[in-house]
Amino acid sequence: MKKTLSASDIRTLDECELAYKNRSKGRRKAPDNLFEVVGDTVHAAVAVKPEERAQVIAQFLEKLPEEEREEAQGIVEELVATADELEEESDATELKKENQLSWFDPISGWTLKAKPDDTGMTTNDYGREIPMVLDKKTAIHPKFKGRRAALRLLEKYKKQVFFFGLVYSMEKGYYGPIKLVVRFLGDPGDRVPNDMKFEGTDTELWFWYSPKGTERSLNEVRSIIKRIETARAKNEFRANTGFHCYTCPYREACQAFQAWDANRSDMDRPAAARRGQVVATILPVVQPKTA
Repeated sequence: MKKTLSASDIRTLDECELAYKNRSKGRRKAPDNLFEVVGDTVHAAVAVKPEERAQVIAQFLEKLPEEEREEAQGIVEELVATADELEEESDATELKKENQLSWFDPISGWTLKAKPDDTGMTTNDYGREIPMVLDKKTAIHPKFKGRRAALRLLEKYKKQVFFFGLVYSMEKGYYGPIKLVVRFLGDPGDRVPNDMKFEGTDTELWFWYSPKGTERSLNEVRSIIKRIETARAKNEFRANTGFHCYTCPYREACQAFQAWDANRSDMDRPAAARRGQVVATILPVVQPKTA
């Protein structure tokens, strides 16, 4: 029985227990769509040396139908270029790409795992050098979203990077502050920012992990583990149907989704789903280059 827990596991569990069960058992997923492949490709490409990127990108894009690869490659190249530019502007040092972090919790008997895009060192407002944990998103900054969507995304990103900070702290035996950064590669274009206040920049969200919160964070994680163990013991993983089902990788074999979707009118479904496609996060459109 799998006894590891990641931020992705927690996010999936919060969204739908049945999806978590399918994920933990490695159940067959629906075919990847263009936007999912683009996200995976960008993360893989920015983690390797520039001279290795062409091969990595080509390998990932083989998952797509041939007619979609040119469009996907244009989006990937645009996002990778943005990632490089933002990294050059950053003051972070000693960067490590996709550094796998893990810590065994002797109380729960589970291993916590985290794989942020970058770890390194940065300087806080007092001139002190502290660790930094960074995760990259191909989406746009929440400040360019509607208030409701922005609040939902803010909570989602915060949970993820604070889990990264917890695992980093416990693995390294480090009990000081950690700067947690979410970096956005998407281009908001001419979208008008909302009136919410965020710490960071137009391309980054900043959070601060404090060792004072470690015990509380560990207790929260252990309660999540207890919830999983209880569900396993009873073999009761509830399906939580809703709009998010259209992006679930396990939707094709999910009876709960099929029954829920069958009772919806066609106009209640998102446009992409009416066309038989999966709903995806909108990525920047790459305009054709002119001579």
